Amino acid sequence: MERFKKVIDGCLSATVFKILIVIITMAISVPFVHMAVGSYVKLVLIYGFAVICWGIVRKNYRDFVKDKLNLLLAAFAVSYLITILINYKLNFFENIKDLAYMAVFFALLYVRSEGKELKSLIKEMKVVSGVVISCTFVLSLASFAMYILLIEGHYMTENGFMYYGMYENRLWGVYNANTGSTLNGISILLSLGFICADKKKVIAVILNSVNILLQFCCLILTGSRAALYTVTLLVSILVFIYTVRLILNKKGRAGIGGAAVSACAALVTVSVCVGCSSLAKYGLSYLPGAASDLRAEIFGESEDQIQEEEGRYNLDRMEEIEERDGGFFNGRTDIWEACIKSLRGNVLFGVSRENVVEEAGVYLRGSHWLDNLKIGGPHSIYVCILISSGLIGLIIMMEFAVFSLRRGIKAVARNIKTVNIWMITALLITVFFFITEIVEARIMYQVNVFYALFWIYCGYMNAIPRKMNVGG
Repeated sequence: MERFKKVIDGCLSATVFKILIVIITMAISVPFVHMAVGSYVKLVLIYGFAVICWGIVRKNYRDFVKDKLNLLLAAFAVSYLITILINYKLNFFENIKDLAYMAVFFALLYVRSEGKELKSLIKEMKVVSGVVISCTFVLSLASFAMYILLIEGHYMTENGFMYYGMYENRLWGVYNANTGSTLNGISILLSLGFICADKKKVIAVILNSVNILLQFCCLILTGSRAALYTVTLLVSILVFIYTVRLILNKKGRAGIGGAAVSACAALVTVSVCVGCSSLAKYGLSYLPGAASDLRAEIFGESEDQIQEEEGRYNLDRMEEIEERDGGFFNGRTDIWEACIKSLRGNVLFGVSRENVVEEAGVYLRGSHWLDNLKIGGPHSIYVCILISSGLIGLIIMMEFAVFSLRRGIKAVARNIKTVNIWMITALLITVFFFITEIVEARIMYQVNVFYALFWIYCGYMNAIPRKMNVGG
């Protein structure tokens, strides 16, 4: 009987589900792959419910109510059910599907990290992170090759034209610039985690260094300001933490002088990152020209077919070259305003995620920002939660965010000399999402790779301190 249970444990494993959902959502982040197989993704929902049911049988959720963060997520799911029932006349079954995914993601990607010992939890995190890095490396390599070989164009999707390669001087690659830049940032942070954790393993350091170089180049080519600035900030924080740790290990205490030295190291890191970004952008602009002979051999192109400016490919964002409406936030403020207006009469529980376009779109008729709303949603997770789940949902989730960050920061600050690098990595990735999602809306409601990655690493960030006996 025990052997049978071990076999089922292996088949119906939350770890397997995490790996599976990472691979699947990475694949469907490519639009034409999503068009081909997106409708089959719901099969993973069935598997997820099976894993949850087996977890209940194995009593993996017996400590669920002991963590107030779990209870906050349960309260949020219940409040969203109320939202769906209030707005039942429109997109009812689509909203129920979103709720089902929410329940599975909360239960398996977040909560099920609780049931492991610290050593096995870190081992699982390293395996999942290895899968993430491998997937992002393949996708980024394909996108980078598109830039060098100037492979670009568009195809039709249900949401209109989707571009690939370079578009408006930004690297869309195999998905789009905003998706690519976020994945680049996450991959860089994870590779830094592996380098810090396995610095004595030469091959691991080399492979992760190569990945960082590739991801950094792609990040520069996407022209994404939010992702670049956030990665720069978080890398400088990592340097600050490691400098403090180094001083503590040598002198036993840091003091004001140690904090000052660490702060200087962080500021130098920011300067280096900014300087490298400018140099990288300048150097990368010459790559397509340098590869003209290779393209001529592969595609039969002549050099006059290459977009050049003194031998360079123009990597300046179009809004920096020509005057465009929408301001610094590229029209997001118009979308946010429309979303807030649509809350009238639905302030407490919102209109539900699947009804956002119908409700907020009324205030964007005749505006080209309506297409942006249809494709990218409210373009801010905080606005998205407010319109989708109302004021009650936003308060619950903001409370969750505050207590989560408090637990993660406390775990690092109180154990800065000995805290595991993977705890720091999970914290940095969670903060990365909290910052970048100010201008995007991807970590709740509708299935995508960022929805999965956020709850996986937020789960690790909140589970590791409990294993370290750090409260919060």
